[in-house]
Amino acid sequence: MLEWIIIGGGFQGTLLSRVLTADAAVPLDRVVVLDPHEAPLSRFFACTKAVGMDFLRSSIVHHLDGEPGSLRRFAEEQGYGSEHLLGPYLRPSLELFAAHCEAVVARDHLAPLRALATARAVERSNGHLVVESDRGRLETRRVAFALGGTERPLWPSWASKLAHEGARVRHIFDDGYSHQPLTREQQVVVVGGGISAQQKALALSAEAPGRVCLLSRHSHRLHDFDIDSAWMGPRLSATFARIEAADRRRQVIERERHLGSAPGDVVARFQEAVARGMIRHARGNISDANHLQGRAALALEEGCTVDADLVLLATGFSPERPGGEWLDRTILRLGLQCASCGYPVVDNGLRWAPGIHVAGPLAELEIGPTARNIHGARLAGKRLLRVANS
Repeated sequence: MLEWIIIGGGFQGTLLSRVLTADAAVPLDRVVVLDPHEAPLSRFFACTKAVGMDFLRSSIVHHLDGEPGSLRRFAEEQGYGSEHLLGPYLRPSLELFAAHCEAVVARDHLAPLRALATARAVERSNGHLVVESDRGRLETRRVAFALGGTERPLWPSWASKLAHEGARVRHIFDDGYSHQPLTREQQVVVVGGGISAQQKALALSAEAPGRVCLLSRHSHRLHDFDIDSAWMGPRLSATFARIEAADRRRQVIERERHLGSAPGDVVARFQEAVARGMIRHARGNISDANHLQGRAALALEEGCTVDADLVLLATGFSPERPGGEWLDRTILRLGLQCASCGYPVVDNGLRWAPGIHVAGPLAELEIGPTARNIHGARLAGKRLLRVANS
């Protein structure tokens, strides 16, 4: 019988597989990562490619390996120069970060742990857990739900209506999205205001200067990280842990996230592109959208209209709990406790029920505002390391 099944093979799930096998010394043949994507971190790197990312938003100490200095040491050993480290936090280039991830995956033999399948249910049977998937059933002692927050790109209602009418509307984070070369004179509108939207607009402007418009609801929100760096230390984490009510924890999480923000270097590049006429920046709230004569017409509450041949949504992801209907059924079948927001209520060991643990977004009521990012993945890994060693 397996010792662990990790459901989800993105950054969170891949990091957990490394922690369990390399740090906790669980035999490789006793751990399975259940994921519909063949390679580790496929979804993670698909999203970074979709926006045209050059540098990660996280610092050099946040990565897939265990020791904080691993990425910096790798950069030195492999000859990556200072041009691959950006700003005071030494944010790594995507090229460097990807190479380091690949090296860790190869060193710790993480790729063979994967089972190409999608979970359909989890149930108890004869004192152990059974994970049902579209490729069969697997028995295990423990399950870790490491579902990412990227499975449901957020489609505004006006965008769904526009796509139904036949307009060219795409979400850059839809599974399977790939950039198609723009045709001559094609006008593109990127909808969104945060780092992903600005990065996408910058990438497109290199291909189609003067034909890209960023449409955002607000002016620039300038933040180095998606969560203040104080949350990376013990003080705020300890304060969060002392909050007993799950609803109050949810309020803190929502308040502390810097949604729709971007770091200074991205904002500076974007503003320079606007000043040079490479990108147009429009601000307003979309009240309606129509498909007229082969083009999308986005009507703004402010009274003007923005037209486009192609609309690209960079509107982030749905705030709903990951997992969808199969997890809903599992929650009911196993009587798993959830807060009023629908997210799991778990203990300090991220235990949702005996043998069932969580990481990533599902752990945010315990981990706090950083649960979804790389730092949060590392915190979840430390907690589950203690569980595996107990």
